Amino acid sequence: MLAPMHRSDVRGVGAGLAGLTAARAIADAGRSVTMLEARDRVGGRTFTRAIGKAYFDLGGQWLGPTQTRVHALVEEFGLETFPTFHEGKKVLDVRGKLSSYKGSIPSMPPYQLMDLQRAINKIEKLARTFKEDDTSWDDLSFGDWKRRNIPSGKVRDVVEAAVRVVFGAESREISMHYFLAYARAGGGLISLVEIENAAQETRFTQGSQQVAVALAGILGDRVVLDAPVHSIEQQAGEVVVRSRAGEWRSDHVVVAVPPALSGRIQFDPPLPAFRDALTQRFPWSAEVWSRGCPTGFMEPGSAHTRALLRPAFERVHWAGTETSDVWTGYMEGAVASGERERERERERERERAAADILGS
Repeated sequence: MLAPMHRSDVRGVGAGLAGLTAARAIADAGRSVTMLEARDRVGGRTFTRAIGKAYFDLGGQWLGPTQTRVHALVEEFGLETFPTFHEGKKVLDVRGKLSSYKGSIPSMPPYQLMDLQRAINKIEKLARTFKEDDTSWDDLSFGDWKRRNIPSGKVRDVVEAAVRVVFGAESREISMHYFLAYARAGGGLISLVEIENAAQETRFTQGSQQVAVALAGILGDRVVLDAPVHSIEQQAGEVVVRSRAGEWRSDHVVVAVPPALSGRIQFDPPLPAFRDALTQRFPWSAEVWSRGCPTGFMEPGSAHTRALLRPAFERVHWAGTETSDVWTGYMEGAVASGERERERERERERERAAADILGS
């Protein structure tokens, strides 16, 4: 039995915040769009569960003061937020030894506190001066840098704990180049790990998935669930996207899934070798439709080519928080990457207008 055939101007793959933002931009430009989502829900790496009368986020959940795009969506949709609770005693577990402290700095002897402050200062300076095309950090892991620059073993362990929270990975797995690019995109290391005036300042009363649900509500039946895409074929003048839910033809397609997952789609013609190789440098987890949480990260050896995740592949465009150069890995980065499609639509409109003038 042949799969049903559908047609729209633009096809999207992945109904997380990046894909839904891109779809809204396309629809606002007056073009027809359909978003195909593998899961039975929207939201991607934002996922909220109601337990009793409370809501619990099992994915992205925090909102920082400089994440202006998500703040604008919160205001537009009338969503309720609250300050992250962070008063009282905190507990630190280092190699099985527990200690408690108040404030934002763990209790340590003065010489260790000095080591920690020096390390933070070095990282912040490196992040501020970092250049994407600087390849000197590429073959070094953050773990290598940490061992060379932080004398105290306890301080190294404290920094390691922070890295695990931010990346969901060990420092030895993360390219120093990628670490610095990530820190720069979020305003520095302290901005990533702190609560007050930082990335973890605010939470959503009814969960962060509300943002995606609200965006999907605008798009209505233009979002198709339970439709994992297995192949994308570029033919003369159009793109054919195939899913178990059917086959769609369009002028172009926006792929808004994590890089490790995009590399599992079969492309015809094949992806350029450099991009195919990049998708393989993002380690994989067991979660089938994310392949890594809270965010994708790059191992030593190829991170200086991260910017190559963004350029279009003929009629295939890319979105997703890993492709953003602002707040990479966060909801803000996802929305920023989806908004690139708005400018692409403006450029297409300019090209169509120029063609009409020449034709007349």
